[in-house]
Amino acid sequence: MFLNSPAVIVVVVVTVLSSLRGFRDARFAMNHVCDVEAVTRRGEWHRLITSGFLHANLPHLAFNMFSFYSFGSILEYVLGALRMLAVYFASMLGGNLLALALHRNETYRALGASGGVSGVIFAAVFLFPGGSVYVFPIPIAIPSWLFAIGFVVVSFVAMRRRADNIGHDAHLGGALCGLAVATLLVPSLPSRSPALFVAMIALTVGLIWYARVVPAARDPWNRDVAERLRRRWEQDGGVAGGLDDRERRRLDDLLAKISAEGIEALSHRERDELERLSRRRRGAE
Repeated sequence: MFLNSPAVIVVVVVTVLSSLRGFRDARFAMNHVCDVEAVTRRGEWHRLITSGFLHANLPHLAFNMFSFYSFGSILEYVLGALRMLAVYFASMLGGNLLALALHRNETYRALGASGGVSGVIFAAVFLFPGGSVYVFPIPIAIPSWLFAIGFVVVSFVAMRRRADNIGHDAHLGGALCGLAVATLLVPSLPSRSPALFVAMIALTVGLIWYARVVPAARDPWNRDVAERLRRRWEQDGGVAGGLDDRERRRLDDLLAKISAEGIEALSHRERDELERLSRRRRGAE
């Protein structure tokens, strides 16, 4: 398999080395993540690709690279190295462009190869629609069509909650781009499973439309996150301990903003501030 997928191996090695450097060098990471302000205001369009070579943590890196190797090797074997790379990088670019469109008026940063990996997964799934997928730790094979649907839905939920800096939005955009590029390369692709092909495009586009039209503050998932935050603070004894008056007022403001507008309304700086105040209240600082 290694000899049959040299391009996949090169991408994995470069991504691992770049991600490991990003873990150690915060400046390097911040100079290459997908940052809306840096892209739209400073014209740093390279971030739409370089962010795919960085990851939030080791599990994130391991999952993406394992998925890419598993499905990318199939694509490289069937389509060849150049076509597989075309699907991968076009999906990465498309996924980040979707994130840019959805968050163009926000403070938004994200990283990860999610868009490219999603495109590769969907291209492979639709090339072999009757196949199955093994996902650790589930001990049984999952039908490809069920995996594709579950992948889109889980990505959407994670995107709406946005509790990390992982580019979940890119999953949806990457999946669509992967299907589009794979169809250009293999025109017979839709006919292999036409009902599933149409259903997945409709589902993905519908979820993207919902994410674009319905503000996060009105999304029940985000209200649940805000409510859990409030309950956690109350269970910990309220917000008074360990904070002075100014910090308590600031914390109240942040929690009020979450309650009124949803957790997605917090900027990156405000999220860091909320975490700092949380540690201070618990006496960690």
